Amino acid sequence: MTHSTAPTISGYTIHEVLGVGGMATVYLATQHSLQRQVAIKVLDANQEAQLYQRFINEAHIVASLHHPAIISIYDVQQLADGRCYLVMELIKSGDLSQYKGQKFEPKRALAIIKQIAQGLAVVHHKGLIHRDIKPANILFRDHEHIVITDFGIAKNTQINQELTQHGVVVGSPSYSSPEQAQCQEIDHRSDLYSVGVILIELLLGYNPYRGENYTQTVVNHVQMDIPTLPQELSPYQAIVNKLLAKQPNERFKDSQSLIDALDGFLTVSISMPAPAIPVQKKPLDQKKIIIGGIAIFLFLLAIISAPMLKKHWQVRQLLQQAEQRLQQKKWLSPANDSAQFFYQQALNIDADNQQAKTGLTTAKNQQISYWLTQAETKFASGDLSAPKDDNAVFYFQQIQTIDAKQPQAQAGLQRIAQVYLGLAQEDYQQKQFEQALNAIKLGLLAQPNHSELLKLAAEHEQRVAAANQKSTKTSPQNTEKKPSKNKQSSNNGLQKFWKKLWGN
Repeated sequence: MTHSTAPTISGYTIHEVLGVGGMATVYLATQHSLQRQVAIKVLDANQEAQLYQRFINEAHIVASLHHPAIISIYDVQQLADGRCYLVMELIKSGDLSQYKGQKFEPKRALAIIKQIAQGLAVVHHKGLIHRDIKPANILFRDHEHIVITDFGIAKNTQINQELTQHGVVVGSPSYSSPEQAQCQEIDHRSDLYSVGVILIELLLGYNPYRGENYTQTVVNHVQMDIPTLPQELSPYQAIVNKLLAKQPNERFKDSQSLIDALDGFLTVSISMPAPAIPVQKKPLDQKKIIIGGIAIFLFLLAIISAPMLKKHWQVRQLLQQAEQRLQQKKWLSPANDSAQFFYQQALNIDADNQQAKTGLTTAKNQQISYWLTQAETKFASGDLSAPKDDNAVFYFQQIQTIDAKQPQAQAGLQRIAQVYLGLAQEDYQQKQFEQALNAIKLGLLAQPNHSELLKLAAEHEQRVAAANQKSTKTSPQNTEKKPSKNKQSSNNGLQKFWKKLWGN
């Protein structure tokens, strides 16, 4: 839980909330004794006592780490209510995640990675593993210099109590090593894998391991081949391969080995040799005239063709991004980072581009195919209208947002409506009127114009009244209504009908 009001901390004035995480809130504050601004991280209440002690122990260790690329810790204490807080230096220039979607010039990307490795070398030497190396935890002191922060789940290799022993995944799945994602024992080489994911994201402009959901992301880290860099980035493939090896013993043995490898790239310029300039004899005047005429012609041609070339280049870039999103199964979402978005952007520039038209159709068809699979899976398991946004009705109706007359979606919703019709009819026979009405409503969610369900809905009050009248005549001494069955009995009714539907 988070706190709506700022805590009172002796010696500090709290100004505002800087950020809220899963277990803590970070505040901007002024330290009275030195009249400097600081960041104060306060653990939320209701955390386990073991977590508070771990927080204090690791804060002491991080405070002993002295390096420009590691956040400085000033103090760690407890509030009167028992919550722990951590006072640290304030970094104001944002973090690496603010550049999401942007490609970095290779040398700048490598320079950032080297600084991360230098900071981690100190961390690892102290017996710590960060376990949550990701762009949001890489802050900028200025345009060039970075700071590693958020050691909240750092692992002390000297402490035997491990979250992973209890099957708890820690860290951010998009940047977790295969062994970390599978709750296996980890060492410092897990951090180096996370550094590799950041490197490839800086070079490509996206994280190729990020899937549509948590499970797909984990599977990608465990099973997906190491991505192949484009031809112009191929000199860096070897270092990417070394960082992103599935097995820890195939990665760099430590941070210093990574730093040494990076130095080789940063000190040597990777470029094509410049063409030799031929030595010419003194040209004739006539030759000067011809060359001058050609130069003018080329200049005019460039002016005329520049807009066309720019348009062609823009469309090409958008199509490449769209194809990448197709491979990542980002067909229609996120709204501004999907295959549909980039294909449509390309069509906005070139309305007749056939590749964009075909790609847009492919993206929609693949999304429909995925939703159909999900819908049929949910139908088969009996998840017709729950849980929210993950049921058969939801997926069939999602398809209809793309194609309102998609035949399989229409047929699927018709089947669901029939299931609820059958449930309602059985409930009426058993005089379970409340459950019958609920089944009718759920059926109409799937197919609002279903004639039989609409008829049952219109006759519901009459059925109830008739049943009550009959009950009064037959048992005048007991007019009390029987209590409606709970959700469990409703579920049993659905299971019973399901067995009947499938002939089991």
